[in-house]
Amino acid sequence: MKVFINKLYLTDGFEVPIKAYIYTANDNTIGGELTAPEKYRRVPHFQRWTMFRAYGVLQCVPGEQRKMGEHVTISSGANLTMVLIQPIIMTHTVIN
Repeated sequence: MKVFINKLYLTDGFEVPIKAYIYTANDNTIGGELTAPEKYRRVPHFQRWTMFRAYGVLQCVPGEQRKMGEHVTISSGANLTMVLIQPIIMTHTVIN
């Protein structure tokens, strides 16, 4: 999920049009990572130690099926970074 912001609401109710995304290291995408494998399968892996002997071991390789994804929540008041696409034309300021 990508979060796009198109309005900034100030505390006094004034609206400022903006174009911005919530920044994440994963190309501004929240969630969507590859989940852990559900099952592993055993695959023989042979290593050649000498000229005439081959020793084999079983190697666990991730299977084709993956576990169900987990829900991602963004709580209200979370401290996130906003990346602007265009400059903001700020004509209004809030004085406490």
